[in-house]
Amino acid sequence: MSMYLGFQCCIEIDERLYFSSFRGNGLFCYNGEAVEHICSFEEEGPKLFSHATQYGDRIYFTPLTASRIYFYDLKMKRLDKIEYGDKSIADFGVSILNGKVLYMFPTYYSGILKLNLETHDIDIIDSWLNDDYERCKMSEAPYFRGDYVRNGDVVYIPFSNAHAVLEFHLGGGESNVHDVGKQDYSTIASDGNKFWMAPRTSGAIVSWNPSTCEDIEYPNFPEGFLQGGFVGSFFEDGYVWIFPETSNMVLKINAQTGEIVEEVGFSDICGHKMRGYSVWNAVFVYMKKNAERILLCSGRSSEIVFFHPNTGEVRRFRLELPDQTASLFKEEPYQWYAAFRNKKIKRLFSYENQSYDVGAYLEYVVECSEYIEEYLMEKKEENSKDFGEVIYRGVW
Repeated sequence: MSMYLGFQCCIEIDERLYFSSFRGNGLFCYNGEAVEHICSFEEEGPKLFSHATQYGDRIYFTPLTASRIYFYDLKMKRLDKIEYGDKSIADFGVSILNGKVLYMFPTYYSGILKLNLETHDIDIIDSWLNDDYERCKMSEAPYFRGDYVRNGDVVYIPFSNAHAVLEFHLGGGESNVHDVGKQDYSTIASDGNKFWMAPRTSGAIVSWNPSTCEDIEYPNFPEGFLQGGFVGSFFEDGYVWIFPETSNMVLKINAQTGEIVEEVGFSDICGHKMRGYSVWNAVFVYMKKNAERILLCSGRSSEIVFFHPNTGEVRRFRLELPDQTASLFKEEPYQWYAAFRNKKIKRLFSYENQSYDVGAYLEYVVECSEYIEEYLMEKKEENSKDFGEVIYRGVW
């Protein structure tokens, strides 16, 4: 059977897409016509990497669930790796290049990892984990999801576990934690004066003016909107576009009036039901703006989407491996669960869907029972809710 590929870690170089497979360990290249397998990482499981960065002839891969930093030399056609310490359950959500230094912003890692790409020396910056952050902290969710705004050497990135935005100065490493609103966030975009942020899982769209410290909530979503997370956003011609991960609409926000509408051109992808070729149970697992074009990967439909917001032009296709090649990378459902289980991921639940059979899912639940029990006890102590309600909210 042929296999469709997806990604949340991708980079465009010379009109080619280089990407790490979303739920496997393959490194692939798409030349506009066909997919080529380049090599395989020395890792197992899905969602190995969150970001890819080009530096000279090398592509550096930022580890999410992978246990090492990898880089691929395009000229030498060789894959190599860099070890780092204190591995967590899921380490980094995005990387930002500044000169010869790559900054990796954490999901659960204990600081921002600073990697010198000439020497591969590593430093950890954790001064932002201070009293200001603790006052805004809301949960044990990941620090950051990956969306950010860069203004010269200054980066603004919203916390996904605090009602705050991190202002980080590349180079010197200075930082400020800004208290913003009352909720945690998933995405951020700038209209030149204000930042616009979407909620992590539920809440309002929030605008924030750093000059005046004013923040405004916009709770009036379009009819039929279901709360959920978002994967990325951008600002274009007076509108903020926000793309869903687990919510059900692509949203457009008028930056002058705050009116929120649905971009109906994506309604079929957003409403797509899981099928056997689906990558993951998320509307989009990847979004990035490159010049005039938006690159998207849908988890549900396994489609790659090239979208030009100025013209409305959309190109949709799937990355398909030939039968013979696909058989080398297809993982059985229980192996995907085992990969998560072996990493001892805590506070995170897998979801049953058509990619996994019931037996494999039950095996996963049994094997992870100790972590699930710890999670339930923590929640019981936090809010004294009935276990049934805790399970319901944890799973859904």
